[in-house]
Parts: sequence; C-alpha cells; structure tokens
Amino acid sequence: MNLDFIRADEAEQKMKDLVETLGWDHINTEFVRCVFSKNSTSRALARIWSTPRIFTAAFNSSPKYVIELLYSKYLNLNEDDKVKVLIHELLHIPKTFSGALKPHIEMNPTLDCKRVDEWYRQYRELKQNNYINRL
Repeated sequence: MNLDFIRADEAEQKMKDLVETLGWDHINTEFVRCVFSKNSTSRALARIWSTPRIFTAAFNSSPKYVIELLYSKYLNLNEDDKVKVLIHELLHIPKTFSGALKPHIEMNPTLDCKRVDEWYRQYRELKQNNYINRL
C-alpha cells in the first residue's frame, strides 16, 4: 500500500492563523506546510518533520517544516481538537527556527495536554476579543 500525501490547505490556513494570533513570531509560516497522509499505519494523529541541518547548509536554504496530518484520524476530530493538534505540533518548533525539533521529553511541561489546552484557551480568547473589537 502506497503512502499518499495531499496538501492540507485548510489546516495550513488555520496553522498560519494560530501563529499570527498567538504571536509566535519565531515561526516563519512561509516555511511550514501541512499535508494529509493517506494509508499510514501510524497510531499518531499527526507528526512534524523538518529538514536536517546538513541539507539547509548544503543547499544554502532556510529550514523547512512539514506537519503531517493522518487523514482518516484527523478528519474525524472536532474543530477544537484539530486546533489543539496543530498547536501541539507547532510547539515542537524551537524558538531558533533552526530546522531542529523539540522532543516530547525535553518539552515537558511545555508540550503536555494541560499546556496545549492553555494555548488553545488563549487562542480562543484572542479570537473572541478581535471579533468583539471589530464590531
């Protein structure tokens, strides 16, 4: 069975909105993409990939990140949980945007469910305040 990848435009727009709304200026969204993977046997909902530093050095390019969303699992989530998954994956990107990834063990308590929920609440509050201010 072949693993297929499809650009996840809606998730990518949500990712960009998250970064902008939360003020995560260290993340250059021009170099972050979201894709759906189909036919994966992984138990994960999503995972993040980066270009190894040797590639950015060899090709004199900027670091790049890809958030892989497992199609059948991600699409079955409600909208709140989809946002939380994106927040979780974005938290793997270090403040240096170097192409490295923060592992779960190093990110404790940054990446636990409680912290993701806190970022999610902050995101919702900021979106609500922006909406009210536009009225």
